[in-house]
Amino acid sequence: MSKKHLQNLLIILVISILITIVFSKSFGSNVWNLTGFLLNVLYGLIIGGSISLSGFLTRFVIRKSNIQKHPSRTYVLLLISIFLFISVDVIVVNTLWYRYIHGYEFSEIFRSTGIILRTLIIF
Repeated sequence: MSKKHLQNLLIILVISILITIVFSKSFGSNVWNLTGFLLNVLYGLIIGGSISLSGFLTRFVIRKSNIQKHPSRTYVLLLISIFLFISVDVIVVNTLWYRYIHGYEFSEIFRSTGIILRTLIIF
């Protein structure tokens, strides 16, 4: 693993810890036990790590587009593709997280206003 990858991982870890603290304070969550805290940091690492993969998508779109000839079209394509990628990513990660970490059935996940609201906040 390169030094740059380690730096990115460290940044994601620090952001995950900070977000865990801020969200737990904001929503009155009890993550001050070690297990809850570690699970929330792990969630942040998974979301942050998977979203950081959008850099590959960015490089792909720029390689396939003629950014010099059509810069506006390329930027719009980038915005749409990254938005779609992150949307699908957050929905998949949240669905699997609530199913396998919190034990919800899939049908409960998609009917729960709280889970849907938390997913929208992450966007």
